[in-house]
Amino acid sequence: MSPTRLTLATLLLSMSLVACTTAPKPVKPIQLYSKKEVIQLSYCSELADTAYYIASAKLKGRSKQALINEFTQGQTAQIDINAVQRIYSTDVDNAMDYAINLFEQCAVKVVNVSPTRIKIANYCAQKSIVASGAYALKQSGAPKMDAYLEFASYKPTRPYEVIDSIYDNNSRHQNPSEGVWNACIDVMSE
Repeated sequence: MSPTRLTLATLLLSMSLVACTTAPKPVKPIQLYSKKEVIQLSYCSELADTAYYIASAKLKGRSKQALINEFTQGQTAQIDINAVQRIYSTDVDNAMDYAINLFEQCAVKVVNVSPTRIKIANYCAQKSIVASGAYALKQSGAPKMDAYLEFASYKPTRPYEVIDSIYDNNSRHQNPSEGVWNACIDVMSE
């Protein structure tokens, strides 16, 4: 072997060994939200899901009393009934916009998340609302295409992915919006 090749081989071998021993540690994901904030934001997300459901029912002409009757049971009955009262006394043009606005107000005023930090949580709340809405449509027997059409204008949240997962899952036991919220928000929290 020529001296040049030997020197080059030695140089390459030593560079490889140095590179292996000085490899950077894996980068920790950005943590935008503390555990406490995530827990509090999850309540805002649940409130937004409920607001979406109520506002959608209002826009479809369902009576206020029918919704109040639906919400008379459960741990959050009074909160839900108050939401029905509030939403039915307010002008609502778009259920999703109303729900997202409510989520943002809750995040800023209750959780004290600054408006500059709210975008990721807002995105996760939108995905959760899509999951909740798609689940309700599936439960009512509506075809997947109806869900696609319902959420088509919310392309940034990639609603088709959420809708596909809801319609492809055969479980009828529990609304999956909480799971969608958790999977999304956990990426950006402690």
